[in-house]
Amino acid sequence: MRYGGKLTPEQFRRMIDDQQREIARHLPALPLYGLDGWTGLRFVGECGLDDDVPRSIGLAHGRPGGPGPYVQVVTTRAGVAAAALERRRAVALARERPMSAEVFDRVDAALRAEVPEAVTIVVDGAPREFTRWRHDGGWIAEAVLGDHPVVVEATGVGPDAVRLTRVRDFGPYLDGRRAFLDGVVGDG
Repeated sequence: MRYGGKLTPEQFRRMIDDQQREIARHLPALPLYGLDGWTGLRFVGECGLDDDVPRSIGLAHGRPGGPGPYVQVVTTRAGVAAAALERRRAVALARERPMSAEVFDRVDAALRAEVPEAVTIVVDGAPREFTRWRHDGGWIAEAVLGDHPVVVEATGVGPDAVRLTRVRDFGPYLDGRRAFLDGVVGDG
């Protein structure tokens, strides 16, 4: 069987192995945060590079679009307003079909007009103020932690239940990514 008409399951797994090595090499480049005490599925989510320098890396918790809560915590090098707007735009545009320049402009203008609210999220045991925007499926919040913008994207859980902690052991997130993607491939 070929996936997307291009890769066999073996080729897909080799591609994932290569990606795993590349992602593992970049994980220590940014201060990353995960959910304190999370015991469910966790994996490396978003990973954006610019000229081999990490632009953003996200650690995800739960199944995207699945039952139960899902939280992705993205640390980025972008400006804080740009990072949250990018995530909010991705969520809003995912619901728009067909996509066009007019739709993009309409959605972008609506997002820029929204007024956020302040919420408190505990980070490494200390309460921190985040700016939050709600959307139909959940919410997106942002704050600067240290020198980096951090964006939390969540569904099925409120900010009062989110407790972030700095992650230094990326093994469970890499293992979770492998397991999640192996589930996509199945047995071929």
